[in-house]
Amino acid sequence: MNTATQKIPTGLPAETLVKAGCKQTDVGIIPEDWNVKNLGELFEITSSKRVFQSEWRSSGVPFYRARELAVLGEKGKVDNELFIEEEMYQKYKSAYGVPVKGDILVTGVGTLGKVYVVVNSHKFYFKDGNIIWFKINKKLDSEFLKQLYLTPFIERQIIKMSAGSTVGTYTITGAKKTTIPFPQKVEQTVIARILSDTDELIEKLERLIVKKKAIKQGAMQELLTGKKRLSGFSGKWETKKLEEVAEIVGGGTPSSSVSKYWNGEINWFTPTEVGNSKYLYGSRRKITEEGFRNSSTKILPEGSILLSSRAGIGDLGILKERACTNQGFQSLVPSFYTNNEFLYYLMQTKQDALLEKASGSTFLEISPNSVRQIKIRVPLKPEQTSIADVLSDVDLEIDYLEKELAKYRQIKTGMMQQLLTGKIRLVN
Repeated sequence: MNTATQKIPTGLPAETLVKAGCKQTDVGIIPEDWNVKNLGELFEITSSKRVFQSEWRSSGVPFYRARELAVLGEKGKVDNELFIEEEMYQKYKSAYGVPVKGDILVTGVGTLGKVYVVVNSHKFYFKDGNIIWFKINKKLDSEFLKQLYLTPFIERQIIKMSAGSTVGTYTITGAKKTTIPFPQKVEQTVIARILSDTDELIEKLERLIVKKKAIKQGAMQELLTGKKRLSGFSGKWETKKLEEVAEIVGGGTPSSSVSKYWNGEINWFTPTEVGNSKYLYGSRRKITEEGFRNSSTKILPEGSILLSSRAGIGDLGILKERACTNQGFQSLVPSFYTNNEFLYYLMQTKQDALLEKASGSTFLEISPNSVRQIKIRVPLKPEQTSIADVLSDVDLEIDYLEKELAKYRQIKTGMMQQLLTGKIRLVN
């Protein structure tokens, strides 16, 4: 395709440049052979007939609200709790019709614009006013429209249409006015297939991550309690207080917020920085030597375990650099006889015990003494190390898969930006 740039009036911003073979439209720059359509031009758009709450049942034909439909669209299945009687379903089917394969259902309340493409003709009905029903049109690929509903230019339209109401609502009228880029059906189908294949890969990674996390949880329950012993170990486990296996260290904040105490070189963690990653490197804020001296905080050596004692009580992380913290921590400096990674995993199983000991009128907090008194069962250090190695290996697998997932999600976003605007063409 010729990419020579057309001349434009002087003074227009760079983003208004329109390449040859393209045109500027309400949905952005698209190929000249694409059209722009309102969905009301393409579909019969309606909803269901009313089913009153008194007519809901605990068994029968599945009945979906917006919340169930959103899950169904994302996961392909949903644990449903509401039903209607078979007789009512057949009555409505005969008089008004029911969704069939290829029809599109879109949430109009709650999380707006979530899409489910009906994949077969299994029996179900849905709540009027909650869900918008697009009856299948041979000119538009249903999966193509589903992908379009994930894009910013439809999201912005939904937000604009739902603004002004007490509870944001995407209505049938709004759906009919929603504008989309519209290539020929064959190109729609190719685009939809490429993006759907990427979605399947992402879903497989998501399922694998869930599976690996379940495996890890099971391993923790067995290995960290001694129910299952690794080969070569048989010694007795001992019950100890946490203060017997680690020094408990609080944190602090400089007595003044003067600028000379900050932008130094000493890591200074807050609870919001802990809980998302196993290992902790540099903190967002750093204090100076003078700031450190004017606070009650202490330097924690590499390998220490930060344990948040307020906000997200029980959130954990292992220091990979020396650091100090604010007063929202009761951190653990493991003794020579304690493997720090074993203790990190073991403390993940003590969340309930920590929360039970929390108290406070302004905010919940767990005291240093309460942390010290927590009881744990531990084997000798060699067995601790072996258990930690097993769990760390699983963590490495999960970490790799999560990075792959993030990569493919980013790839999918880029593909959508290119394919759904016609910047990259898959059909000549």
